[in-house]
Amino acid sequence: MTEEKAVRELRAFGLTENETAVYLFLVKMGSSSAGVIARNLGTNRMNVYRVLGTLQDRELVESTVARPSKFLALPITEFLNHGLEDLKTKASSLEKSKDEIIGYFEHLSRSERLVEEPRFRIVQGRKHIHDQISRMLDEVEFEVCLVQTRNGLFRLIYRGLDDKLKRLRTRGVKVKIITEIDASATEAVRHYLGFAQVRHISMPFTTRMVLVDEKEALTSFVRDDSGGLTTEKETAMWVRAPDYVKSLKLSFEGLWNEGVPAQQRLSTIATEQMFRDGLDSVRGRLEAKGWVVSVGGKLVGESGVEHAFDLVARLPDRENVCLVVDVLAERGSQQILAFNLKSMEVKPTVQLLAMNHQPNEGEVELAARFGAKLVYAENATQLEKSIMNEVNAVSVRRKNFHPKK
Repeated sequence: MTEEKAVRELRAFGLTENETAVYLFLVKMGSSSAGVIARNLGTNRMNVYRVLGTLQDRELVESTVARPSKFLALPITEFLNHGLEDLKTKASSLEKSKDEIIGYFEHLSRSERLVEEPRFRIVQGRKHIHDQISRMLDEVEFEVCLVQTRNGLFRLIYRGLDDKLKRLRTRGVKVKIITEIDASATEAVRHYLGFAQVRHISMPFTTRMVLVDEKEALTSFVRDDSGGLTTEKETAMWVRAPDYVKSLKLSFEGLWNEGVPAQQRLSTIATEQMFRDGLDSVRGRLEAKGWVVSVGGKLVGESGVEHAFDLVARLPDRENVCLVVDVLAERGSQQILAFNLKSMEVKPTVQLLAMNHQPNEGEVELAARFGAKLVYAENATQLEKSIMNEVNAVSVRRKNFHPKK
């Protein structure tokens, strides 16, 4: 070891620069008076006496009985051993107080500040945005609210952020998600329903929002809503400003109150799929009888306005024979009235409104007032049978429903 390194190591044990210089001089030169030490180190004798007093207290130096007094360096081993013991004792004490200190500062960070300066940051690129969401979820205490596109839900799953949301739920954190639920999103939505409240709204724009405890928020408008995780074509703004976040929370609550619970929306989608399957079967049956059928057809009314129906069927050689069908996936008199009004415009021979719930007396009366018939079906086969029964019943009463042979 060099002398320079020895000086550094001794200072680590608590010796000052002057103490180290005096001790090394005595080790090298042997017993010496304060005057000799002062002259050789270029300092005054009073400073040397003060240093020697400290070294004697540390049991590194002892004085002789000669006049003038001389000072002799003692072996350093005992000093180093005592130093190590002191350091170990101090480290042990610090270790014990570490958790208490951490807890205290965490308490300070959670306590309400008198004034908190708003902070914001622009986050560029999907990977960095997901990393920011992950950090935000680490800070959630009470509630996290998300607005996500359908593909956004899948991307959170790909990044494993759904697992974080699931763990939050297990410790009592509320998780609320608003998204647009269509047939392609049903699998993801059922997954999230295992640990979150989910509601459906129609979203004409690709929006993402994450709100944490009314303290921080991340918002973005997605230009590229693909499933890719590394695109740079997405920019988000992270904000930590309670007043601003509370305003966003009010907007979220407005959307939430207008939204449809996910279970209800999933039921509607299943019903719509059942109706589509049933109408496809009806089309095949009618086409076999000579009808020209459109599933998702349109007719022009007397006012010149074009009206859409879920199924339109005509007999090619009977211009006045027309069948229209609409499906009603959810109960509501407004939908019945809308169907009646557009049917009045096109004047079909048969107008059927299919539904998957038993119609009540008011619904039957409202439909009949305009000549419509309500058809109840629980599955595609029953829907096909019910519609064909209505067609056949009218065919028996009116022979002109049959095409000419």
